[in-house]
Amino acid sequence: MAKYSRLYVLTRMIETDGAHFYNGDIEVATRIIEACVDGGACCVEFTNRGDQAHIVFEELVRRFNDRRTSS
Repeated sequence: MAKYSRLYVLTRMIETDGAHFYNGDIEVATRIIEACVDGGACCVEFTNRGDQAHIVFEELVRRFNDRRTSS
């Protein structure tokens, strides 16, 4: 089950002009998200543009879930 409802996430993205991007390099994508969070973003939309976007997305979810549960 998702931690936040879709409506909550949508509302937060509208309120904060959430960041959205795509990069096929997992390390670059990780640094982009870290920079967004450091800059105060509470939402980041990873767009599904590349051939392997779903693989990068799965790894990003794993990395940031691991950070959330270990902090």
